[in-house]
Amino acid sequence: MLFELDDNRRITFCAGAVEPLFGSSPDNLTGTSFLNLIEDNDRTLADQFLEAASKKGRMDDVVLRLKAQGGLKPTVVMAGYRNPDFGNDFFLALKVESASARSTREQDLNRNQESELLERDSYSDVAAERIKALFRSGGHAKVTMVKVDHLKDLSEKLAPPARTGLLTAIGNILKGSSLGGDTASQMEDDSFSYIHTDDINPDTINDAIEKAAKEAHPDGAEVYARSHTLETDAEDMSEEQLAKVIIYTMQNFCDHNGTLRAQSLSDELQGMVTHSMENISMLKRASSDEDFDLHFMPICDLRRKEVQHFEALSRFRKKDMADNTYHLIRLAEETDLILDYDAAVVKKAVKLIRQFSAKHTMPPIAINISGLSIASPAFVDALLAVMKDELELSTKLMFEITESAQIENLPVVNEVIQKIRGLGFRVCLDDFGAGAAGFDYLNALDVDVVKFDGPVITRASVSKKGTELLTAMAKVCSDFKIKTVAEMVENTAMANHVYYCGLDFGQGWYFGKPTADPLEFADRFAEEYQK
Repeated sequence: MLFELDDNRRITFCAGAVEPLFGSSPDNLTGTSFLNLIEDNDRTLADQFLEAASKKGRMDDVVLRLKAQGGLKPTVVMAGYRNPDFGNDFFLALKVESASARSTREQDLNRNQESELLERDSYSDVAAERIKALFRSGGHAKVTMVKVDHLKDLSEKLAPPARTGLLTAIGNILKGSSLGGDTASQMEDDSFSYIHTDDINPDTINDAIEKAAKEAHPDGAEVYARSHTLETDAEDMSEEQLAKVIIYTMQNFCDHNGTLRAQSLSDELQGMVTHSMENISMLKRASSDEDFDLHFMPICDLRRKEVQHFEALSRFRKKDMADNTYHLIRLAEETDLILDYDAAVVKKAVKLIRQFSAKHTMPPIAINISGLSIASPAFVDALLAVMKDELELSTKLMFEITESAQIENLPVVNEVIQKIRGLGFRVCLDDFGAGAAGFDYLNALDVDVVKFDGPVITRASVSKKGTELLTAMAKVCSDFKIKTVAEMVENTAMANHVYYCGLDFGQGWYFGKPTADPLEFADRFAEEYQK
C-alpha cells in the first residue's frame, strides 16, 4: 500500500490493497487521519516515529499493526520519506508481513500479572527493536531505570486488590511515558525500566509514582522513587547486542541497589564484554575442576506430600559466581560451554547418588541437561557411554531437559530421548506451558514427566482462565500417561489448587528448599523407596 500524508497526518492519496484491508475505497480514505488505520496500541508509536522522521526526512522499516476490518490486526513494515518538491508531504509504503517473518508480537510477549508490564526478555527485545527503528527515523531514545524504595514494604501492607491496583497504576504511569506506550518493564518487586524520548522528564515520572503510592496507603508517603537515565547511542549496535546489553544493565541496576556508573548503553556494553570474558574463564575452570556443588530440591506427591524425586541444582563455590548462578548458566548456553558443564554435572551426580544410596534408600535425582546439549551428537555419545556403564542407576537417576526452546530438530532429539529411556532412565521436559510451542513439544517428544513453568502455575492460582487452561493441559498429559510437576508451589492454597487441576507432583518452598543433603527429607520418602 502507498500513502501520501500532509503535515497533520491526513491522507491526501492512497493506493494498493486498502479496500480489502479497511473496507473503504481510496477515495473514501482521502482526507481522513492516517493514524485511524493503526491499531490502537500502536498508534502512539506510529505518531512518534512520524514525528521523528519529520526532522530527518525519512524512516526505515518500522513495524506496526493495522486496524483492519473484521477485527484483524495485520502486521506491516512501514518505510517512507518527506518530499520537499511535493509540499513536503510524507510518502509511505506499507507491506504486510508474512507470519514466518514477524518479529516480536503482542501474543508472544510475557507480562507481569499485576503491573501488566513486560517481563525482562520480552522488554529487551521490544526495546531494542524500537530504539533501532526510532534511530533509523532520525529520533533518539533513552533508557531509564527506576528504583522505588520501600515499595516492597508497602505492598506487603496492602490487601491483594489494593496491591494489584498500585502496581497497575505504576505500570500505567511508565507505559504512558514510554516509547510506543508499552516499552516498560518490571525487573523486580521495586525496580522498573522504560524506554522514552528526549521530551520525557524522569523526575516527573518519579513524582507520579510517589503520588500513586501515597494514594494507595498512608504509609505510601515513605515511598521514594529514584532513577538513572542512560543514552542509547544505538548506531553501532545490532538489535541483538542492544537486547543483551539492556538485560545486562537491568541486572546491574538491581544488583547494585538501584545505582549505575555508566552514562550510556555503550559504556555498559564495554563492561558487559569484559565481564563476560571473565565469566567464561570461570565457567571453564568450574567445569574442568568440578568447582561447584549440587543442591537437591524435593519434588513431592501432591496427595501424600512425600518426596517423589529431587531436582539437582548447581551451586558455584566462588562467591562472585554463586551470586550470579542463573546468568552464568545462561552465558554457558549462549557460548556452548554448557556442553562441558552438563558433562561435569553428570559425573558429579553419579558420584553423589552412590554416596547417598550407600547411607539410605532414596528417591531418584533429576539432573538438568540443556536442550543445546541434548542436541549435540558428541555430548549425547558421551552421555550414552556413561549410562551404559551405570545401568544399575537407572532407577536412581533422571534427566530434565531445560531450555527446550533451543531445540531446533525435534525428531532427532526425540530419537536421543528414546535411547535414554530405552536404557531405563526417565526423562522430564522442563518449562512446559511457557509459550505457544508447548503442545508441539508434547506431540514431538515422548517423555515421562513434564514440569509446568512457574508463571503458568501463578496465573492458574489467580484467574479462572489460567485454572481452566492448566486443567486442560494436565488432562492431555494424563491421557498420554505423562506425569506432571507444578513449579513454584509456595503455600498450602497453591498446592491444593494445582492438585485439583489434576497435576501429580509439586515443587517449591512449600515442600522444601534446596539442600546439600537430600537425606534431610528421609522421613518423607515414599514407602516404595523404603522397601
